[in-house]
Amino acid sequence: MKRIFLLITLCMVLVGCREEVSLSDKIVFLAGGMGTGKILTICIMNADGREKKILMERVSMRGDISLSPDGKKIAFVIPKPRQENTSIYLLDIETGDQKRLTDDQFINIMPCWSPDNKKIPFISNRDGNHEIYTIDIEGLTTKRLTNDPNHRKFIGNDSWSPDGKKIAFEKMFIEESYTNLPGWEQIGLKEGHLTPPGTKTTEYPKIYLISPDGSEELLTDNFLETYGSKWSPDDKKILFTGKNIKNEYKKFMLDITKNSLEKLPDKIEGKVIWSPDGRKIVFVNYAKNSIIFYVMDVETKAFKQIAKLKGMVHPASFIIWTPDGKKLIFSLVSPDGKNADIYSLTLDGKLKNLTNTPDLPETNPQWLSIKKNGEK
Repeated sequence: MKRIFLLITLCMVLVGCREEVSLSDKIVFLAGGMGTGKILTICIMNADGREKKILMERVSMRGDISLSPDGKKIAFVIPKPRQENTSIYLLDIETGDQKRLTDDQFINIMPCWSPDNKKIPFISNRDGNHEIYTIDIEGLTTKRLTNDPNHRKFIGNDSWSPDGKKIAFEKMFIEESYTNLPGWEQIGLKEGHLTPPGTKTTEYPKIYLISPDGSEELLTDNFLETYGSKWSPDDKKILFTGKNIKNEYKKFMLDITKNSLEKLPDKIEGKVIWSPDGRKIVFVNYAKNSIIFYVMDVETKAFKQIAKLKGMVHPASFIIWTPDGKKLIFSLVSPDGKNADIYSLTLDGKLKNLTNTPDLPETNPQWLSIKKNGEK
């Protein structure tokens, strides 16, 4: 009887010491690739790293995947074998069914989601140059949003504002400088040259906002370059990096409702990520083979160091907050560059390797929450 009592007591202690994780919380991620020869797969696991499962296995899949806001579907890209064109597919997480969204001879990449889970913006060259389109996932009707053949465009997973009214994207501008070479005026363009010999071409990005109806506007004209836009959860502010006339790169916050621009502390150098409630910002700096995580109060601008990971020569990537605002999830590449794992980090500095799989890179974590009633 005494042994039974001790066993029950021990079990209660062990259960009490376990990390509190909802059984419904999952992490979708990519495994394989990175030049290892391992098949690139879409996987899912519990939020604590247990019960890893393969959702889909494909040899020729690109690395751009995007989880729908309701957590039911994943958009991903597959190149056609021995061809330059790519197609966008949907994967139903619950059933495993796949649906092809684009079926043409063009490049279709960078899928992301509208907040209502009904449309996917993406980049395509179907009209001869890279433009932004949207596709309705049910009717498969496409709509071209941009029409600017002179500039390449880039969008990301968080490009669409939470209220669905704007899409932030980066437009690439080209600046050319020429070296005066004797005889060029005699050569002209007869030899088929696109630009004169000695031409130096520089590309730089600027952030634009575009509405679903296609009207677009420059985010701000105060900088030579702008990139890395991050919407606040309430749609009112955008974080971004701006380059000034002194060639300095600084972090800024633009209040769209007031059209007011605020420079963030110089301490902020690397990636910036809004907390789910919009009250905090996590930023990540890199120095002397170390990755340093900080958290900043948006209102007071006071910040503190969360953790310093030493011996890391590669930056942390795919950084996300958990919905409760208590942890960060991200991917770290090993110092030798041959492997990667997914980690969690609490705001008090507790680091945990969630995947810890030797010789199998695991990257691109995306959080999936399921409500208690079973609805995703």
